[in-house]
Amino acid sequence: PSLSDCMFHLDVVALQVGGCLVGAESLVGTLQDRFGVSDWVKGAFSGGDAASGADEEQTAVLVAELLNLLIMVVSERFPPASAGASASSSEGGVDADEMRTLLVHMLSAGQQTHSHLSRMLPPRLGFGESAKCDAILGEIATFRPPVGTQQGGFVLRSELLDEISPFSWYLGRKEREVVREDKRKREAALPTFRPLRPCFAPLSSILYSDALWTLLRAVLRTSIAHAAAPASSGAFVTDLILESTTHMIGLAAAAADADAADRRFGGDAWARLAAQCSSP
Repeated sequence: PSLSDCMFHLDVVALQVGGCLVGAESLVGTLQDRFGVSDWVKGAFSGGDAASGADEEQTAVLVAELLNLLIMVVSERFPPASAGASASSSEGGVDADEMRTLLVHMLSAGQQTHSHLSRMLPPRLGFGESAKCDAILGEIATFRPPVGTQQGGFVLRSELLDEISPFSWYLGRKEREVVREDKRKREAALPTFRPLRPCFAPLSSILYSDALWTLLRAVLRTSIAHAAAPASSGAFVTDLILESTTHMIGLAAAAADADAADRRFGGDAWARLAAQCSSP
């Protein structure tokens, strides 16, 4: 993995910390300004964002990238909420959940060899701990032996396909397209909302914030207007934007389910989600 990948992960963590400190409304609003889509979200223009000089296609790209980043801020766990003694032990142990999540996503694009997985794992999760990695591979994948000149390799178990998020920071652009296409074919289940460390619990507020739902409603409103009158509607949204929007709504519902079970976010998540859904 390149240095840029590692620093990108740290950038997302910095945004998560910032969101906890300044609040969901401020974070989402600031990101909309930085992406130059605030005027588009407010519905002030039928075409691109006048402030940024972007046309309709450029605005669609910016909206898609903004939604992708927001999903990462809400979804990614670094280190995972379960990381504890194993991640901080004096022996420098590696958290098994983090390694498992990474391996699942590395196998999402298809069969991979042991040597390829070894090269792609970050040094801190490397195959230096080969016994732990091999044990996890045995749980999540099956090995296909070589056939003729074709190399053997590990293939992800089919029952784990729903654990793959096409918005994960573990995936490159090409892998994301493969995962999205697979999910379209399989009619995949709703996303899951993984546990948050207590210090990051305020991140859940992003899912029910006015700023986020103003953005989501703008996407849905634009989509409906363009579908009804494509010739007269300058603005439009792509399939990727709609997938990102439905994924974010699914995350909000999944988090509300988790909150209803153990009140981890105060016990009112479903009420806050219902209020946003009923808002015009």
